[in-house]
Amino acid sequence: MTPSARIQAAIDLLDLIIASARDGGPAADTLIARYFKERRYAGSRDRRAVRDHVYDAIRR
Repeated sequence: MTPSARIQAAIDLLDLIIASARDGGPAADTLIARYFKERRYAGSRDRRAVRDHVYDAIRR
């Protein structure tokens, strides 16, 4: 993944997490795991970078 693709993946995940929080859906870690199971092309470095972006945004 390119750096811009990693940022876009983080944005997509944050949208899912916000919608899930509004609707009382699954937790963020569950959504992140599900997201990457569906996208097997993402390598371990990509997953780590996207995960770090998402958790940094949630913590702020």
